[in-house]
Amino acid sequence: QSFLAVTMAGPVNDDGLIFAEIPGGILIVSRSGSFLIDNNYRCSVAEGLTTLIQQFKVPTCMEQISGDEWLWGCVDSLRVVNVRTQQALRSYPFPNSWALCHVSGDQWMVGSFSRDDLALLTLSTGELSYINHWKTNDKKPIGAYAGTIQRIDDHRFAIASRYFGIYIINIKNQSAEHFLHDGGDASTILSDYC
Repeated sequence: QSFLAVTMAGPVNDDGLIFAEIPGGILIVSRSGSFLIDNNYRCSVAEGLTTLIQQFKVPTCMEQISGDEWLWGCVDSLRVVNVRTQQALRSYPFPNSWALCHVSGDQWMVGSFSRDDLALLTLSTGELSYINHWKTNDKKPIGAYAGTIQRIDDHRFAIASRYFGIYIINIKNQSAEHFLHDGGDASTILSDYC
Protein backbone atom coordinates (compact mmCIF):
# COMPACT_ATOMS: atom_id res chain seq x y z
CA GLN A 1 0.00 0.00 0.00
CA SER A 2 1.02 3.57 -0.50
CA PHE A 3 -0.22 6.83 0.91
CA LEU A 4 -0.12 10.29 -0.58
CA ALA A 5 -0.01 13.55 1.31
CA VAL A 6 -2.33 16.27 0.06
CA THR A 7 -1.67 19.92 0.78
CA MET A 8 -4.95 21.42 1.93
CA ALA A 9 -6.12 24.77 0.61
CA GLY A 10 -6.96 25.90 4.14
CA PRO A 11 -7.24 24.65 7.73
CA VAL A 12 -9.46 21.64 8.37
CA ASN A 13 -11.24 21.41 11.70
CA ASP A 14 -11.82 17.76 12.56
CA ASP A 15 -15.01 18.65 14.45
CA GLY A 16 -17.91 17.48 12.28
CA LEU A 17 -15.59 15.97 9.69
CA ILE A 18 -17.23 14.02 6.83
CA PHE A 19 -15.52 12.46 3.81
CA ALA A 20 -17.46 11.48 0.69
CA GLU A 21 -16.38 10.06 -2.63
CA ILE A 22 -17.93 12.17 -5.37
CA PRO A 23 -17.63 12.10 -9.16
CA GLY A 24 -14.09 13.23 -9.91
CA GLY A 25 -12.63 13.03 -6.41
CA ILE A 26 -13.25 13.35 -2.69
CA LEU A 27 -15.30 15.91 -0.80
CA ILE A 28 -14.22 16.87 2.72
CA VAL A 29 -16.75 18.75 4.84
CA SER A 30 -15.85 20.23 8.22
CA ARG A 31 -16.86 23.15 10.41
CA SER A 32 -13.98 25.14 8.95
CA GLY A 33 -15.08 24.64 5.35
CA SER A 34 -15.42 22.27 2.42
CA PHE A 35 -12.65 21.03 0.21
CA LEU A 36 -12.54 19.08 -3.04
CA ILE A 37 -9.62 16.77 -3.77
CA ASP A 38 -9.59 15.83 -7.45
CA ASN A 39 -8.32 12.55 -8.90
CA ASN A 40 -4.89 14.18 -9.40
CA TYR A 41 -4.75 14.94 -5.63
CA ARG A 42 -5.14 18.70 -6.11
CA CYS A 43 -7.11 20.36 -3.35
CA SER A 44 -9.37 23.37 -3.71
CA VAL A 45 -11.79 25.15 -1.41
CA ALA A 46 -15.43 24.50 -2.26
CA GLU A 47 -16.54 28.10 -1.63
CA GLY A 48 -20.24 27.47 -2.34
CA LEU A 49 -20.42 24.48 0.01
CA THR A 50 -18.47 26.39 2.66
CA THR A 51 -21.08 29.16 2.40
CA LEU A 52 -23.88 26.56 2.83
CA ILE A 53 -22.15 25.19 5.93
CA GLN A 54 -21.85 28.68 7.38
CA GLN A 55 -25.56 29.17 6.70
CA PHE A 56 -26.90 25.75 7.80
CA LYS A 57 -24.03 24.41 9.97
CA VAL A 58 -22.01 21.34 9.12
CA PRO A 59 -24.14 18.41 7.98
CA THR A 60 -24.51 15.55 10.44
CA CYS A 61 -24.92 13.03 7.62
CA MET A 62 -24.60 12.91 3.84
CA GLU A 63 -25.74 10.29 1.34
CA GLN A 64 -25.56 10.39 -2.44
CA ILE A 65 -28.93 10.48 -4.17
CA SER A 66 -27.47 10.18 -7.68
CA GLY A 67 -24.75 11.88 -9.71
CA ASP A 68 -23.91 15.22 -8.11
CA GLU A 69 -27.00 15.37 -5.87
CA TRP A 70 -26.60 14.52 -2.21
CA LEU A 71 -28.99 14.44 0.73
CA TRP A 72 -27.52 16.41 3.66
CA GLY A 73 -28.87 16.19 7.18
CA CYS A 74 -28.60 19.62 8.79
CA VAL A 75 -29.60 21.06 12.16
CA ASP A 76 -32.68 22.80 10.77
CA SER A 77 -33.74 20.43 7.95
CA LEU A 78 -32.77 17.90 5.32
CA ARG A 79 -31.36 19.42 2.14
CA VAL A 80 -30.66 18.23 -1.37
CA VAL A 81 -27.29 19.71 -2.34
CA ASN A 82 -25.62 19.63 -5.75
CA VAL A 83 -21.91 19.24 -4.98
CA ARG A 84 -20.85 20.27 -8.50
CA THR A 85 -22.80 23.56 -8.60
CA GLN A 86 -22.39 23.87 -4.80
CA GLN A 87 -26.00 24.89 -4.28
CA ALA A 88 -28.85 23.73 -2.06
CA LEU A 89 -31.70 22.69 -4.35
CA ARG A 90 -34.50 21.71 -1.95
CA SER A 91 -35.15 21.31 1.75
CA TYR A 92 -37.45 19.11 3.81
CA PRO A 93 -38.74 19.76 7.35
CA PHE A 94 -36.83 17.04 9.22
CA PRO A 95 -34.37 18.75 11.62
CA ASN A 96 -31.45 17.08 13.39
CA SER A 97 -31.24 14.12 11.06
CA TRP A 98 -28.37 11.78 11.78
CA ALA A 99 -29.07 8.67 9.74
CA LEU A 100 -30.16 8.30 6.11
CA CYS A 101 -30.76 5.18 4.06
CA HIS A 102 -32.11 4.84 0.52
CA VAL A 103 -35.23 2.65 0.42
CA SER A 104 -36.23 2.59 -3.26
CA GLY A 105 -36.89 5.04 -6.09
CA ASP A 106 -36.84 8.45 -4.47
CA GLN A 107 -37.84 7.21 -1.00
CA TRP A 108 -35.44 7.44 1.95
CA MET A 109 -35.61 6.38 5.59
CA VAL A 110 -34.47 9.23 7.86
CA GLY A 111 -33.79 9.21 11.57
CA SER A 112 -32.82 11.73 14.22
CA PHE A 113 -30.18 11.10 16.88
CA SER A 114 -31.53 13.82 19.18
CA ARG A 115 -35.23 12.96 18.87
CA ASP A 116 -37.20 9.74 18.52
CA ASP A 117 -38.40 10.68 15.01
CA LEU A 118 -38.13 8.06 12.28
CA ALA A 119 -39.75 8.66 8.89
CA LEU A 120 -39.96 7.70 5.25
CA LEU A 121 -39.29 10.68 2.98
CA THR A 122 -40.35 10.84 -0.66
CA LEU A 123 -38.06 13.37 -2.33
CA SER A 124 -40.30 14.15 -5.32
CA THR A 125 -43.32 15.12 -3.21
CA GLY A 126 -41.65 16.09 0.07
CA GLU A 127 -44.02 13.75 1.92
CA LEU A 128 -42.72 12.69 5.34
CA SER A 129 -44.45 9.63 6.77
CA TYR A 130 -43.49 9.10 10.41
CA ILE A 131 -43.30 5.41 11.25
CA ASN A 132 -42.70 5.43 15.02
CA HIS A 133 -46.23 4.10 15.53
CA TRP A 134 -45.74 0.92 13.48
CA LYS A 135 -46.43 -2.26 15.45
CA THR A 136 -43.48 -3.84 17.26
CA ASN A 137 -43.03 -7.28 18.78
CA ASP A 138 -42.99 -5.68 22.27
CA LYS A 139 -46.07 -3.50 21.58
CA LYS A 140 -44.12 -0.27 22.28
CA PRO A 141 -43.59 2.63 19.83
CA ILE A 142 -40.35 2.63 17.87
CA GLY A 143 -37.93 4.65 20.03
CA ALA A 144 -35.64 5.60 17.12
CA TYR A 145 -32.93 8.11 18.23
CA ALA A 146 -31.23 6.62 15.17
CA GLY A 147 -27.45 6.33 15.27
CA THR A 148 -27.40 4.50 11.96
CA ILE A 149 -29.77 2.89 9.48
CA GLN A 150 -28.57 0.00 7.32
CA ARG A 151 -30.41 -1.96 4.64
CA ILE A 152 -30.71 -5.71 5.30
CA ASP A 153 -32.71 -6.64 2.19
CA ASP A 154 -35.46 -5.18 -0.03
CA HIS A 155 -37.90 -4.73 2.86
CA ARG A 156 -35.90 -4.76 6.10
CA PHE A 157 -33.66 -2.12 7.65
CA ALA A 158 -31.63 -2.26 10.88
CA ILE A 159 -31.65 0.79 13.12
CA ALA A 160 -29.17 1.19 15.97
CA SER A 161 -30.86 3.40 18.55
CA ARG A 162 -29.05 5.83 20.79
CA TYR A 163 -30.96 4.54 23.83
CA PHE A 164 -33.27 1.69 22.84
CA GLY A 165 -31.23 -1.15 21.34
CA ILE A 166 -31.79 -2.30 17.79
CA TYR A 167 -34.88 -2.27 15.62
CA ILE A 168 -35.40 -4.31 12.49
CA ILE A 169 -37.92 -2.31 10.46
CA ASN A 170 -39.99 -4.16 7.85
CA ILE A 171 -41.42 -1.59 5.43
CA LYS A 172 -43.50 -4.20 3.57
CA ASN A 173 -45.38 -5.29 6.74
CA GLN A 174 -45.11 -1.87 8.43
CA SER A 175 -43.73 -3.51 11.55
CA ALA A 176 -40.58 -3.72 13.66
CA GLU A 177 -38.72 -6.26 15.76
CA HIS A 178 -37.12 -4.74 18.84
CA PHE A 179 -33.94 -6.18 20.36
CA LEU A 180 -32.70 -5.13 23.80
CA HIS A 181 -29.87 -6.12 26.13
CA ASP A 182 -30.77 -8.60 28.85
CA GLY A 183 -28.03 -8.93 31.48
CA GLY A 184 -29.20 -12.47 32.28
CA ASP A 185 -29.10 -13.66 28.65
CA ALA A 186 -25.73 -13.79 26.88
CA SER A 187 -27.44 -14.24 23.50
CA THR A 188 -28.92 -10.71 23.55
CA ILE A 189 -27.26 -7.60 22.16
CA LEU A 190 -24.30 -6.24 24.12
CA SER A 191 -25.84 -2.84 24.99
CA ASP A 192 -29.02 -0.81 24.47
CA TYR A 193 -26.90 2.23 23.51
CA CYS A 194 -25.27 2.73 20.14
